Amino acid sequence: MSSAQPRPSLPEEFLLLSHHPHGRLDDPDLTALGCALAELGELVLRRDLWLATKKTRLFGLDLYSLSGRIHLQSSAPTGLAWADEILSEVGAMTVSRGGPIRLDAWIRHRDSRALSLHEEALIGRGLLRPSRIRGHRVPDPAVCDTLVIWLQAIAEERASMDERMLFLFDLVTGARLGEHLGVTLKTRQRFDRARGIGAVAGLSEDMRDASTVLSEKLTLYRTRSRGGNGDGGDGGDGGGE
Repeated sequence: MSSAQPRPSLPEEFLLLSHHPHGRLDDPDLTALGCALAELGELVLRRDLWLATKKTRLFGLDLYSLSGRIHLQSSAPTGLAWADEILSEVGAMTVSRGGPIRLDAWIRHRDSRALSLHEEALIGRGLLRPSRIRGHRVPDPAVCDTLVIWLQAIAEERASMDERMLFLFDLVTGARLGEHLGVTLKTRQRFDRARGIGAVAGLSEDMRDASTVLSEKLTLYRTRSRGGNGDGGDGGDGGGE
């Protein structure tokens, strides 16, 4: 990224990468869900929220329930208006519901606001620009190219993965954006990821778990949507709590 331009937030990066170079979004509903999940990811990375998850171990692989719960860790100002708004809303919902918020309840509450909010922010900063095609927005090629280079280097095991790139990588692969980004994982890498070894071995278990659940929410939504069983966005619980 340019030294004059701060790195976009996680939902902004996800939204930029969701656009094809000519501005098309494959699935606006999936992108809206991804933006909402990326917002949570950003706040987990900042240690303002904690996503409690459940998993079991089978044949050495981690298998996750997708019914996580969101815990408020800090309500201190973040410097991001949207993030402060979310922390305030999570705090109020935690009080009104008498405990941590179910992930699916938050997704329903957030609805599609995340997409329009971050789209407007990117347009305001010139990182999404009008296309010749009506309704399309062209993502900034320099920012996208930098992100794609980082993601490809991780996929090709030429670079190490930090927490932030873990979340971005998982969101991108969960939304199946790899086809137009050239970011794919080999079968061995997928098994390593499920075992918590390889590129993710040096990252904390809490971060790996949160990132996996957010990513698998996208995968589940996409699978149900393509199968004609989409339920409007939250992807279901994937297991009770």
